[in-house]
Amino acid sequence: MLKHFLWFSRKPADEREAAILSVAYQRSLAATWAGLVLFLFVVSPYSGVLRSISLGHAVVLLEVVLCASIVAGWTAVRREHLEFKSVLRAHRLAFWKLVVFWLVVTFVGMLPILVQPRLFYVSIFSVCIACVASGMIWTANWTKPYTVHSRLLATFLLPFQTIGFLLDPTASLMRRTLFAVVVTIGAVGVPVAMWVPFVGNVAAAGGFSGPVAVGYEQEEGFIPTVYDYRLVGGVHAGDLVEFDPKGENLFELKPSRNIFLIDYDSRQKRAMLKQVQGDFILGRVNSVNGDMLSLEVLDAVGESTNSFEPDIVRLIHEHHSVTVPISSVFAKVITDAPLANRLYR
Repeated sequence: MLKHFLWFSRKPADEREAAILSVAYQRSLAATWAGLVLFLFVVSPYSGVLRSISLGHAVVLLEVVLCASIVAGWTAVRREHLEFKSVLRAHRLAFWKLVVFWLVVTFVGMLPILVQPRLFYVSIFSVCIACVASGMIWTANWTKPYTVHSRLLATFLLPFQTIGFLLDPTASLMRRTLFAVVVTIGAVGVPVAMWVPFVGNVAAAGGFSGPVAVGYEQEEGFIPTVYDYRLVGGVHAGDLVEFDPKGENLFELKPSRNIFLIDYDSRQKRAMLKQVQGDFILGRVNSVNGDMLSLEVLDAVGESTNSFEPDIVRLIHEHHSVTVPISSVFAKVITDAPLANRLYR
């Protein structure tokens, strides 16, 4: 059914096959140009569609154009008898070395967060770039026997899928397709599975919209943050923290450093549950007096009018101070983490 579907990756064995592949490339190019015109129209600010289309949708549309071009070329070869040149697979980079590199990069990417939680997003981007770049290098190496056209498509658009597809060249088409899916899921899922328990106890991505604390009353949209559960560097005046207003002691304080040890007993689970249930609130630190914090908590922000004075608009800005033990602080909220806005675009 899908005979010669990957026609663009093969080299002709004689002049007859070269002529057939030439027709396939002509049809593919025609479909590509037509698709690019449609793509540019959709993403053009004059089309009006741009206001409702996201970057992810634009990428999907571009991939659809690519698939359409492949199918258009396939229509010229699907009923032909083609032998193609045999593909040599010698001197390939070992797959296990790529797996080891991905695991090492994932672990190394965790180190900056341990030292400085505000580098949370920098670590994520660095790990992603390293994994994708290494995947491209392996793909470029594994596709040396194929045409330049197919190598460009595979290296820059489908590196993980290509590695999985070429992992076992002797397997059937369905099995090779399964390998492509498994490698793609593994390249993304395994690092994520390693990161989730790590960031759940060290630092995690978060954010808020609208007024949440004194000094953070802006309503300009979503503000990405990093929740530092260990309070690296301690708590200082001006910091934004998430705390339990009841002043419950959640963690043990290590005397030698101003860092909270996150334990794994019932108190840790209770603290996580309280955060999910919204029992924590945000406050800005006014001062630190030993083990006690003076926090400024925002109560209300807005505007009000009176029917007797309809032309007068009164601004509401209510807040109060509260003193709680430092042990009731669940996390320090970092609002200036580098590259945070990139991830939430």
